[in-house]
Amino acid sequence: MKELEEKLDGYVKKERESSVKELLEKQGVNPKAARLILKDLDEVTPESVANWLEDNGDLFGYNPEQGTPEVDSNRAELRKQNAVTQGALTPDRGEDLAMRIEGAQSQEELNRILAAQ
Repeated sequence: MKELEEKLDGYVKKERESSVKELLEKQGVNPKAARLILKDLDEVTPESVANWLEDNGDLFGYNPEQGTPEVDSNRAELRKQNAVTQGALTPDRGEDLAMRIEGAQSQEELNRILAAQ
């Protein structure tokens, strides 16, 4: 019975540690900070970890105002870039289009090529 209790305690400890590390990664914090948090918190919840970070985050350079918005703005910029480049005419595509236009055998075929662009 004692052996089973020790195993269970080990699993519970690993689960708490992985939960804290996951929460820290979502906040953009180095997961190594989990060791400090686990020493201070008895109950690990997203709210308790967030509160701990607000109180003690300055120990390792965490600033709650700079947490995830920067990542979101980077994603937004990447989406804008993707939208612009998605329809861009690259040299290869331009050469291919010119070759297809020159090789068109009929007006109908030419219209299909142009409509596809």
